[in-house]
Amino acid sequence: MYEKELKICKEVVLEASKKILEIYNTDFKVMKKEDKSPITLADIEANRIIIARLKEEFDYLLVSEESVKHKQFCDKNVCFIIDPIDGTKEFVKKNGEFTVNIAMLKNDVLVMGVVYAPVLDEMYYAIKGEGAFFEKDGTLKKINVSDRIGKVNVLISRSHQWERSVKLLEENKNRIINVTRMGSSLKGCKIAAGEQDIYYRFGPTCIWDTAAMQIIVEEAGGVLKLLNGNKINYKKKNYINEEFYIVNDERNKMKI
Repeated sequence: MYEKELKICKEVVLEASKKILEIYNTDFKVMKKEDKSPITLADIEANRIIIARLKEEFDYLLVSEESVKHKQFCDKNVCFIIDPIDGTKEFVKKNGEFTVNIAMLKNDVLVMGVVYAPVLDEMYYAIKGEGAFFEKDGTLKKINVSDRIGKVNVLISRSHQWERSVKLLEENKNRIINVTRMGSSLKGCKIAAGEQDIYYRFGPTCIWDTAAMQIIVEEAGGVLKLLNGNKINYKKKNYINEEFYIVNDERNKMKI
């Protein structure tokens, strides 16, 4: 199921990424949205390309960070959740750690997700019940979280600094093999691929930051939940996520 949706989403993230990389390699301007977060022409153009193609192909609700209409979200049972550039701060810094994310939600269940990192040319995707996959340089492989228990590799945000992250690392230092800073939904994808094991997010995000990453993590055998143990509600009208964690195995949850 959802093979057509997956095919089109993979095509459109590549199409959008061509435009993103064109702008990435220029002296682009950085603007500010109402919430003071950065936005560039690349966000706007990628959003335009993705929305136009998905509208052409499907009669589903489209919920995108850059063109969201809050009151619409619960109007239909099927929707695409889109982040044209996840990690705009990383885009601005030109460190390559940003992604294009599209997820499909059906009856409040994530059923498909695509994450593509344009600079790295790394594609991650999943369909519910069919596993998670990684594509690069023409090679396709199924991915799974690591089987590490106890001693683990930990990810922390590159652009967001929280005192609770420092406390987390200090209180669990005897369990940590390595700490790596990383931006965007790449963190979840690296856990899904077995390269990393744990990420705790202290601070708000929006549903388009987590949706595609979540189904990839879960189909790879991992866990993404709110800190209180509940699942993320993707039909909330304000689109705001509470704090969450990602682990390769629930037994690796950390003391916070």
